[in-house]
Amino acid sequence: MTKREFTLIELLVVIAIIAILAAMLLPALQQARAKSQSTKCVSNMKQSAQLVHMYTNDFRGMFMWYHSDPVYSGWANLLKKLNYVSSVKGLKCPSGKTYSAENHNSVFGFNYTSPSRPAATSSFPTSASVLKTGPTSAAIKLDRSEVRPSLPLLSETAYVAGGTFGNMQYYYLDIATGYNWTFAYPWHRSRINVASVDGHVESAQPRRLADLFLNNLPDVTGVAILNEFFTRCYYGR
Repeated sequence: MTKREFTLIELLVVIAIIAILAAMLLPALQQARAKSQSTKCVSNMKQSAQLVHMYTNDFRGMFMWYHSDPVYSGWANLLKKLNYVSSVKGLKCPSGKTYSAENHNSVFGFNYTSPSRPAATSSFPTSASVLKTGPTSAAIKLDRSEVRPSLPLLSETAYVAGGTFGNMQYYYLDIATGYNWTFAYPWHRSRINVASVDGHVESAQPRRLADLFLNNLPDVTGVAILNEFFTRCYYGR
């Protein structure tokens, strides 16, 4: 009995069927991966917000948002240097572009629209400002009653000024005129994960994120660029 071999046409048909099945399955696999990364991002952001509050509880309600000493500069670096976390890998979005896994600049953006600036460019009330010199530093008293619980504290971001961290996630979010080099960025399609002062995390569309700012700014604030800023949320990759 002779052994029958596949003809070239039959082989091509089998390959075509496999290619069609792969093409059908690939989008589903990509969606599953994206969903998994979004869930991980939410988990990382919740952890980040908890660490910020752990620090504030230990330091009389204050969180050091700026320090001139490069050893402690950046909120993620501060937490790592003071042993609140052993690695900054869990303080960033797994979907976002990053300089390196352990780079403390390429993490979630902390709301740096600080009360050390004029009231018109701050999303925090001036009563929450704590300024010190020698070395120069600034902190936010997150336990002040004037700091509204739903005000965004952490957000997914992208640095758009080019250079080393161009188009990568970056450690601050600043909505004030003249400082907005870092945009809130939807690393998960059209949604941006954001953590509020009270630790609540949600996946928000840019318009929702703008509302979270607009509805929770101090009464003295007049940041007129908010609508424009979030309308121009950085979508380009």
